[in-house]
Amino acid sequence: MHLADGFADPKVWAAFDVVSGAAVAYAARRARGLIKPEKTATMGIAAAFIFAAQMVNFKVGPSSGHFVGATLAGILFGPFLGTIVLTAVLVLQAFFFADGGIAALGINIFNMGLIGTFLGYYVYEGLCRVIRLKGGEYAAAFIAAYLSVVTGATVLCLQLALFQPQVPVRALFAAMLSVHLLIGLGEGVITVAVLAVVRRTLPDAGRPDAETRAALPAGRIVAALIVVIAVATIIAQFASPLPDGLEYSLENEQLQPTHTEYALPHWWPDWFAGYETRGVSHPAISLAAAGLVGVMLTLLLVSAVGSLLASRCTGGEPSSTSEDCDR
Repeated sequence: MHLADGFADPKVWAAFDVVSGAAVAYAARRARGLIKPEKTATMGIAAAFIFAAQMVNFKVGPSSGHFVGATLAGILFGPFLGTIVLTAVLVLQAFFFADGGIAALGINIFNMGLIGTFLGYYVYEGLCRVIRLKGGEYAAAFIAAYLSVVTGATVLCLQLALFQPQVPVRALFAAMLSVHLLIGLGEGVITVAVLAVVRRTLPDAGRPDAETRAALPAGRIVAALIVVIAVATIIAQFASPLPDGLEYSLENEQLQPTHTEYALPHWWPDWFAGYETRGVSHPAISLAAAGLVGVMLTLLLVSAVGSLLASRCTGGEPSSTSEDCDR
């Protein structure tokens, strides 16, 4: 569901660049009191997994879909830290892998990062209070993840239709929902599966009253990183080559980019555009190298951002109270 440049009206993408930028800045401010330095590696691993999992498209009828991971991030880290995680992934994808537009980055952050983490998190929290049966948490996570994808796809249709009378709104809605109602099922299943693994290995992850919230021992961090690398370098080789749900819908309605595409400067490195490594002729090795670089960049970026937020909590001005740093 990564929108490329040229499809949305400039007034729309500019507005969402501002809105999403402000929302991410606010999330970063609120997140300063929600993480300890020793837990930043866990955020990095989670972000790297989301990056890797988004490389694995699964077939959905005539199109394909991929895991977004925003609701999972929201459940594990809360909506503010979850927003930081998804934003980092989307920024790296746009700037280094040509996945999603530069000008459209605000739209993509809004639809996948903000809607996914905030809507997903609060739907999950609300349902967990209602569903008291055994396994209720997983049912809540499934529904929350499903709704986050369908809602994001619906909002994207509205964004594309704004100030563009040539866009066949009803037909685009029908095409987008026909595939994203199914893609949402995959999102829900993967979210539940990963959450179940996390609950078995780290029962207190995502529970704000627990001292070990979202923290992993060093051995498990290494094991998790190995799994993440395997997803990006091996499992990604079996990804569906079909266009994703958004690309399929745009092609189905014969919608082409009609506005200026804002390319990066010519000196900007494009070594891994399209998840292919420039200069590597073997397709499998090219994809694996790009996936490995993406995983490591995501891990380092999110760990660094998490460390910065944690240091501001422990060494600089706390965002609220010292009690926040103990959560």
